[in-house]
Amino acid sequence: MTDLDVWFEWATVSPFWYRRGHAVNGISHIGLNELPLSSAVRAECARLSLWYDTSLNWDYPPDPGPWSDDERTTFDMAVAALVDAARRELGPGFDVRNCQTAGRE
Repeated sequence: MTDLDVWFEWATVSPFWYRRGHAVNGISHIGLNELPLSSAVRAECARLSLWYDTSLNWDYPPDPGPWSDDERTTFDMAVAALVDAARRELGPGFDVRNCQTAGRE
């Protein structure tokens, strides 16, 4: 079983990470080309990555970003749909956990 966490980081297209303690050669981030995902799921990762990049106050990152609560909720729902699609495509050999909202709840 491969344990994966999903969360977006700024300026990173793939939201997939090996779960803590499961890094390969010390690297926890997983590129999209390393997973057997459809082009539709890869495209959705790219779309969500660009969208997530708009959540940061790029002029002064410690300040709050420009997203409203509604936009954050809409984004989180899109990530949940992406995680569901990834689970279906990756199958039972992968445990995929949505960690996008961790630390905000």
